Amino acid sequence: MTAVVSQFELTGLTVQSSVQQADKTESACHQLTGQCAFSADHCTRMRGCSHGNECAVCRAYFGSCQYSSNVCKNSNTSGLTEIATLAVRLQFSRRLHRHVFMTFLPTTSVVMTSWLCFWLHPKEVNARVQLGVSTLLSLVIKSSKDRNPQTSLVRAYDVWMDGCLVMAMLALLETVLVNYISAGGKLPAGRSRWCPAWVEPLTRPSTAWVEEEENNLHSAERMAARVDFFARIVFPVMFVAFVIGFFTYYG
Repeated sequence: MTAVVSQFELTGLTVQSSVQQADKTESACHQLTGQCAFSADHCTRMRGCSHGNECAVCRAYFGSCQYSSNVCKNSNTSGLTEIATLAVRLQFSRRLHRHVFMTFLPTTSVVMTSWLCFWLHPKEVNARVQLGVSTLLSLVIKSSKDRNPQTSLVRAYDVWMDGCLVMAMLALLETVLVNYISAGGKLPAGRSRWCPAWVEPLTRPSTAWVEEEENNLHSAERMAARVDFFARIVFPVMFVAFVIGFFTYYG
C-alpha cells in the first residue's frame, strides 16, 4: 500500500460501537465513540519505506484520538437477540496541488487565449479561426492524455475539461457569427469548380447603389465590432461563473 499514488489523503477517522435489540423498539446504545485526527506531514518518508525505526513509528501512527465510553444497561428481558454494530467513517481530503499545476492552470490559460480573437479585427478571419482551432485542439489533446483510472461515473476532471471545451468552442462560433455579420448576412463567395467565379458589377454613371452598399458595409462592421465588444465581457463572466460553480460543488 505504500506504493499507491492516491488523489486523496486521510485526514480523520470516526469509530462508533453500538448495541441495539433486534426488534429496534429501543434506541441504540453507543458503547464507544472515538474520533481521530491525522497530520498530513507526519510521515513524509512513508513511501517506499520497508525497515527501520521510522517505518515502525509511521505504521503504528493512528493520529491524535479522543475516545468516550458509555456503560449500556442490559435491558434484554424478553429474550430478544441484541445486535452489536461497529461504524467506521473515514475522512479524506483531495490533493489539489497536482491538479492545480497540471490541469487547472494550463487549461485556464488555453481558454483565456481563445478570448484573444475578440480583440482582432473582424476581417482577420484566418487569424481568428486558426487561434480558435488551435486552442480547441490543445484542450482535446490534454483531455485525451488523461491517465486517471477509467470509470463509468462522471468525474470532476471530466466536468472541468468538458466545460473548457465548450468555452473554446463558443469562442470559435463567435468568430463565425462575426464573420457572417460583417459580410452583410451572406456567406463569402469563393472560387471553385462547383461555384462560378464572382463577377464584379460594371461601372455605371449612377453611383447611388455604391453609396448604399458602403453604408450597409459600415453598418455590418459596426455590428460585428459590437458583438466582439460584448463577447469580451460575456465570456470571462461565463467562465468565472463556471469556475465558482465547479469548486462549490466539487470543493
